[in-house]
Amino acid sequence: NNKHLRLLVSKDTTTVQCLLFGVTPESFCFEVGDILDLAVTVDKNYYKGEYSLSVQVKAVRMSGTDDDRLFADITLYNDYSAGKKVDYSLLLPTRAEVGEIYKLIYEKRVSKDRINYRFINSIGFAKTTVAVKALEELGLITKDTQGFYKGVTTAEKTNLMNSQTYKQLSDKERHT
Repeated sequence: NNKHLRLLVSKDTTTVQCLLFGVTPESFCFEVGDILDLAVTVDKNYYKGEYSLSVQVKAVRMSGTDDDRLFADITLYNDYSAGKKVDYSLLLPTRAEVGEIYKLIYEKRVSKDRINYRFINSIGFAKTTVAVKALEELGLITKDTQGFYKGVTTAEKTNLMNSQTYKQLSDKERHT
């Protein structure tokens, strides 16, 4: 019924089938080859005289996620959004970081979760969120009705300072 996923996960030479309820294939933001950490429950099932194991995924994230950095980044972005004074340099992505994020979005239709997870351990949540907002403001990416982003083809170079968000952060960073 497309309301859950059956995943095959492996480590070393062991492969296990898992179920992830409430997630559609399209909304699952991870891809084949991603290295993930899973929180699972394991139950024993008895059906037609046979026992089997049922592995149910409760949570999933990119392996190696630095929880302290992630929570600090979320707090930083939320504080900034609430108008609190923050270290603006921690929010402002470089042109190269914005370019890396744009390249991912341009190559294929992608969810915000996929964007965040792809860059969570490198660029970080706060800078990634600012970059996506700036790219939207510049008209370089669009979001469809299902919440997926895609890149817009443009032949001209774009100045990041034309993004209201990027310009405001850049100005605030210079004045602190």
